[in-house]
Amino acid sequence: MAQCEVGASTPRGRRLRAVTVQFVHDVAQKCYGNRMPTTTVRLDEEDERILDQLAPAYGGRSNAIRQALRRLAAERDRHEALDGFLTAWQREAGPVDEDAVEAMAQRYGL
Repeated sequence: MAQCEVGASTPRGRRLRAVTVQFVHDVAQKCYGNRMPTTTVRLDEEDERILDQLAPAYGGRSNAIRQALRRLAAERDRHEALDGFLTAWQREAGPVDEDAVEAMAQRYGL
C-alpha cells in the first residue's frame, strides 16, 4: 500500500530508490485525493481590488476566478457560434451591404 511520506521505506526498512508510475499515482491519490491543481496568477492592484470585491459574492477568490473563467469561455463560444452563423449567412446571401448596415445602425441608434 502506498505511503504519503517522502522517501517511503519498504517493510524491511530499505529506502525506495525507484518507484513505478502506478506507485506515484497511488501516493498522489492517497495524499491529495482528487484535489484540483493550483495555478498562480499575477494581478495588479486594480485586479486585486476587483477580485476582493467579487470574492464574497462567489464564495472566495478561487471561486470568483473559476466563475470568470467559465463566463469567458462561454463568451468565446458564443462569439465562435455567431461568427459561424454570419459566415454561413454570407455564403448564402452574399456579402454584407455596408449601406444597409449603416441604415440599421442609424435606425436603432447603434
